Amino acid sequence: MQELQNIYQFFKNIEPLKDTLRTGITQQGRTESVAEHSWRLATMAIILCPKYFPQLDLNKVMTMCLIHDLGEIIRGDIPAPLQANIPNKSEEEREDFKQVASSLPNALSKELLTVWDEYENASTPEAGFVKAIDKIESIMQHNQGNDDPDFDHAFDLSYGQKYMDFDPIIRQLREMVDSETREKISDS
Repeated sequence: MQELQNIYQFFKNIEPLKDTLRTGITQQGRTESVAEHSWRLATMAIILCPKYFPQLDLNKVMTMCLIHDLGEIIRGDIPAPLQANIPNKSEEEREDFKQVASSLPNALSKELLTVWDEYENASTPEAGFVKAIDKIESIMQHNQGNDDPDFDHAFDLSYGQKYMDFDPIIRQLREMVDSETREKISDS
């Protein structure tokens, strides 16, 4: 069956995400992969949604968590402080996502692209939630990781703040991670 063969090819196409590295460093001092980031993000969502955000479509949330960075397979992860220097970052990553998903049946590829667009534009409650916990997860990794002494933790105190005000639970989580960030800054 050709359709199943094309889906299988997609599964193979996403394997490089395991080797696509981020700037985050693990507690053991190893560079984190994008796939590892997506895994913890999905785990956070599956724990938080049922209790604190039951109104959200968990399937859509999980889909966003797992696909939001697939485009990074092509050009890699761009550290947040450098993203402002790339005027077409969103368009480039969207094209990269389409390339990664190109072997999928057209309807499925379009469906995933629609979910990716929602995430990128934070245009639905699910996307706003995933954007918020995506930023929180990244900062958590910076705080937990064995980063270089010159890592700019102060940047994290403002990173992604615009996604945090929609819910008191998200604000509490953000305060927890910001408190750890301030401790990390004072210890360095």
